[in-house]
Amino acid sequence: MARAALRNLLGCGCAVLSGWKFVNLAPILRRTTLEVASSWREEDGASLLTDLIDGILRVRGENVQVLAPPTVLPPSLVLAMAETRDGKIWLGL
Repeated sequence: MARAALRNLLGCGCAVLSGWKFVNLAPILRRTTLEVASSWREEDGASLLTDLIDGILRVRGENVQVLAPPTVLPPSLVLAMAETRDGKIWLGL
């Protein structure tokens, strides 16, 4: 049930599951909404998100780190992503 709720919340781009609680990312990023296109859960529980405005984000608890701004990403919409054990992030366009 929690995974279905997470998928629904990510669809509107407003929250991510951190540990076992939902964290609303919009106020952390000083926005009213996010435009999340894809997500990946890392082994340590952090989440990677692709956002149309901020690019690739790593969310760990209530801390959000911009890994790559949209200006350095391909012009196509990122529909999927994954991370290898050595930390490389692969994007599916």
